Amino acid sequence: MKSFNIVVCASGGGGNFRSLINHQSSYDYHISLLIVDRECKAINVANENNIPCIVLEKKFLGDSFFEEFTKAIPPDTNLIVLAGFFPIIPQCICDKWERKIINTHPSLLPKYGGKGMYGVKVQEAVLKNREKYAGCTVHYVNAGIDTGEIIFQKRIYVQENESAWELGGRVFNEEIKLLPLAVKKIREEQLRFALDAVSDMKPSPLVSICCLTYNHAPYLRQCLDGFMMQERTFPIEILIHDDASTDGTQDIIRAVSYTHLRAHETRHDLVCRLLLEKKKQKE
Repeated sequence: MKSFNIVVCASGGGGNFRSLINHQSSYDYHISLLIVDRECKAINVANENNIPCIVLEKKFLGDSFFEEFTKAIPPDTNLIVLAGFFPIIPQCICDKWERKIINTHPSLLPKYGGKGMYGVKVQEAVLKNREKYAGCTVHYVNAGIDTGEIIFQKRIYVQENESAWELGGRVFNEEIKLLPLAVKKIREEQLRFALDAVSDMKPSPLVSICCLTYNHAPYLRQCLDGFMMQERTFPIEILIHDDASTDGTQDIIRAVSYTHLRAHETRHDLVCRLLLEKKKQKE
């Protein structure tokens, strides 16, 4: 498979982005571009690692932001990774890139997701509700907010008397490990899908069964019926050479040919060709 190219989108410090960079070689993917919607530290991370970066400042672009965002995505992109990206992806982009956009969120979704739930606010809510567990989620992106199909989750115990910032730091340490794993998983799934598609396009092998007959009517019918009744996942052809039999062998061959031609309309796994060859008798 060609290089698995990902575009990373960020709005903050670039911690998840840096983790994705560090796992490129071991997980066999390539970060082709960073997109940010504001001036942020993630730009410095991109520059340090010689990764192209596009700044699309949403506050200046306004309604045209996602139009420019769409134009910026290279055509050979396999996956878009939202790594702390604040803008909410609209339906049109979700549809175009269905199951090819993922996001990371610092809670055990569906708990503590949705509008307004980001950063330390998530862990403040977890502590306020005296949850036993906190954690993070990587999920596919749809038109909702944090409602897409879950790919991976990591759960940790909430420790007694820890602050929201302390809990958030521990969750983040799991998040930066989970996100590259999710990219690796999706790369492997897309590879398997591509291999299956190629396998489906390959023609099935053709098995030829050759028969020489002369006055073998009692045995030929049984033989042909046996071939026809076998279950198979590959096509076969039956080549029959009849040397002017006088006991009805030719009639059996013609009858089986006719029966098969009718059955062939619904039996796509069976291609049977009966060749009737009659030697001309010398006058």
